[in-house]
Amino acid sequence: MSQPPGFLNEVHLDVVCKLHKFLYGLKQAPCAWFERLSSFLISLSFSDSKNDSSLFIYFFEGTFVYLPFYVHDILITSNTPTIVH
Repeated sequence: MSQPPGFLNEVHLDVVCKLHKFLYGLKQAPCAWFERLSSFLISLSFSDSKNDSSLFIYFFEGTFVYLPFYVHDILITSNTPTIVH
């Protein structure tokens, strides 16, 4: 293991940081991730699917964007390639 760039200690190059807590170990991590992502997508005018809670849909003037996600994998697909970019 090595020190991350920008946090180098020139005196002790063999010393690294120890994490006391991390997101994946918390019991509420999946719920917190879903709440944060879904609220962000809803603020961008996405709507959540009535049949699948992990699918968000955006529709405006004939343009569709489908955004399904599972854990930390997100797929973005649309009928308009420029909106994906």
